[in-house]
Amino acid sequence: MSDKKRKRDVGSLPQVKGEMWEIGRRPLDISIVELERKGERPELLLAVQPDERGGVVLADIVSSRTPPEALSDFALRAMSEPLIGKPRRPDAVHVGSQAEADILSETLARVGVELKVVSKLTALDFVSEHAGRELGSGTTGDYRTHAARAGQSLSEDGLRELFRTAKEFYEKELWFDFGEEEIFEIQLHYDGGPSKMFYGVLMGNMGQTEGLALYPSIEAIERLYEFSQQNLGQMEGGFEPFDVKSADREEMEKHAAVMHELLSIPSISLTYASQKETSPPLLQEVKQLKLPLANKSAFPLIMKTGQGYLELAQPDDLRDMLLAMRAILDWDDQITQLDVDDEVGVTIPMSIAPVTGFLPAVSAHTTLRENPVEPPEPEDLNLPEFNEFLDSLFGAQPPAKAKKLPASKKKKVAQKKTGKRTPAPKSNRVYTLHVYLVGGPIGEEYAGKEVSRKIEILGHQTLHDLHEAIFDAFDREEEHLYEFNLGKNPRDRSQRYFFRGGWDTGDEDTKDPQAATIDSLNLKVGHRFGYVFDMGDYWEHVIEVVAVEEREAKGTYPRVSERVGNSPPQYPDEDKEE
Repeated sequence: MSDKKRKRDVGSLPQVKGEMWEIGRRPLDISIVELERKGERPELLLAVQPDERGGVVLADIVSSRTPPEALSDFALRAMSEPLIGKPRRPDAVHVGSQAEADILSETLARVGVELKVVSKLTALDFVSEHAGRELGSGTTGDYRTHAARAGQSLSEDGLRELFRTAKEFYEKELWFDFGEEEIFEIQLHYDGGPSKMFYGVLMGNMGQTEGLALYPSIEAIERLYEFSQQNLGQMEGGFEPFDVKSADREEMEKHAAVMHELLSIPSISLTYASQKETSPPLLQEVKQLKLPLANKSAFPLIMKTGQGYLELAQPDDLRDMLLAMRAILDWDDQITQLDVDDEVGVTIPMSIAPVTGFLPAVSAHTTLRENPVEPPEPEDLNLPEFNEFLDSLFGAQPPAKAKKLPASKKKKVAQKKTGKRTPAPKSNRVYTLHVYLVGGPIGEEYAGKEVSRKIEILGHQTLHDLHEAIFDAFDREEEHLYEFNLGKNPRDRSQRYFFRGGWDTGDEDTKDPQAATIDSLNLKVGHRFGYVFDMGDYWEHVIEVVAVEEREAKGTYPRVSERVGNSPPQYPDEDKEE
């Protein structure tokens, strides 16, 4: 509708005597990646009716580059298309600055609405603050900037050690060995200082984003589980982020109360985000300091809850997360050297080296315990919704198109731990494999073109190592289930190596790609076999063995030795698909 026609139509709307609205434009302290990549920031246009019958009349998120005059059209839309009540004109509009009054004066005069500049817009500021917190306030900027805002400092050496340890933690993939049935009890003792206790829960074997959540007490874990059982099933459509555009006052207050309760549960969490889900300031910090990452889908995002909102972790929290990762990694390294029948209950002492300007010398005692808190039963809780809830809680921004490992309704098979998980003997055999992409949701621009990668891998490495190399070589971002088919041809599934993601599929005929070394497959030059990634989108590949050599292997393996063609996006743009 044109501005001229809207003014004419709004002028004929009924006017409610005594009704006043607060209208204004406020910066929105959240991270919207699409705007940040263009050097823009999100802002919020708001019209709020502050009395007991009111609420958010209209809200709109705009770019910082949106012209100031947009406030005029927004005011007219609030009258003609309100979220609460019928289309109407208020008696008066209050704004907080003369600049906003200058923009609105002519428009409001034409539709017969009084305009007044006041010193404070209490209701509008309240809504703006809550919108920012609900949508992710405290998650903007990079780690050092966030620390500086709180009057703290974060050294480059400390941040680099944090990223290095997070990379090692990601590559160890302990979430496939430990689930919510076990927790790590971590006692930290600072030299000449206080002691701390944390309980670490590994995330990833239920289909949610991989990572580690730290809680200060068992009671905090109990609160999280109780909250999930009491609230998730009652929230229509599962767990959804707050939508300020469509919330009336009652809905907004109810959602704010629920979110405040959830985000008041104290925790520090590490999850791994893709570049697409990571804000530009954080990515720029990695680039500037050359911080180590396991791959493009493994940006370590460390968040904190406990004050009723979500925020990037502060230096003290980052130290605690670093210590917890080191304690769990050291525990796992040492437990493999011990001949124990049951790892639960085993306490291992360790010393953690200091990091100059960031971390003092610390000793730790780490124990694997059975989780005393009963997790939500699968029949009582929709697992995909619960995974979305966890990812929304622990990620800086809920990914709009997250595609995760599907949750299974079957019982997870606990992997028996004997303490004898010795790796395969080192092999000097180098395999060169030509991996061709032959199927999947490939767009028109890639149709009919060769997209392939040559990958070199050592004989003692596994099919899972090969999967990770292919994942990186084709620039993928989100992990999924996968399988290798070593039958008579690439589509023959009689010899199937299927990655279960820690779940019992009930198919005893499949083999474990994590346990299958390349040497054990007896591959010969010219042999062709199949690889399928993401059993939903079904990215299909043919792998041809082009060389098997006995030679001294120097450098890092697996590695890509040749690339042909650009990688199709893992998730084609939905607008293009439509």
